[in-house]
Amino acid sequence: MSKQKRQPKSSRQERLEARRQRESRRKKQRIIALTVVTLGLIGLIAIIYWNSRPEPFVVSGVHTEQPPGADGMSWGGPENAAVVIEEYSDFQCPYCGRHATETIPQLIEKYGNNPNVRYVFHPYPFIGTESVDAAAAGYCASEQNLFWAFHDTVFANQRGENQGQFSKDNLKAIAKAVGLNMSQFNECFDSGRTRVDANRSLQEGRQRGIQSTPMFFVNGKLIKGAQPASVFIEAIDNALTAAGVQ
Repeated sequence: MSKQKRQPKSSRQERLEARRQRESRRKKQRIIALTVVTLGLIGLIAIIYWNSRPEPFVVSGVHTEQPPGADGMSWGGPENAAVVIEEYSDFQCPYCGRHATETIPQLIEKYGNNPNVRYVFHPYPFIGTESVDAAAAGYCASEQNLFWAFHDTVFANQRGENQGQFSKDNLKAIAKAVGLNMSQFNECFDSGRTRVDANRSLQEGRQRGIQSTPMFFVNGKLIKGAQPASVFIEAIDNALTAAGVQ
């Protein structure tokens, strides 16, 4: 039985076959190009994410010392001291940070052991949620009479406003670093009860005309802004003289 001879393709069939092969090659090329672009985009997104991810929070500038006569959010003399300095401050305020790190240490050195001088801190958390949380955490620290160690360490860790620096977890890390009893602190902070205190202090400050921070009263006389220590020393010495004490 003889084999049937294969008939040659017509020129039209050859053109169709060539077109199918070209289309197949183009399809493969498009798939390869799309795969390369997709992988490139994934790589670019990964690089952007890696470079923009927040750095792990590490508590720096830890303070554990307390000023003389530390009592909650005050230091120095008793409540009926002849001269009372009141500060309204926001933990996210950079000028408040300058006052905390540069001026307060000089005032503590000069007046910390003077029973006629009392310094009182009032939270004025007006910048944002992190300000309220930091103030609330400060009240919890004051319940363990470690407010000033917490205060100094919070200001030492300022970095922008409302950018997560004073998230609740970071504030807890600061509390742990300064030696607070974390069981007591967490109970206080997580309950939210001191946020009420923080907001009440804010409202009281507004009633006294506070609109920005830091603001101070020395026996009721207003001092605006982060003035150099010499301005406060002059005001305090004048108030002591007016009260007939030193």
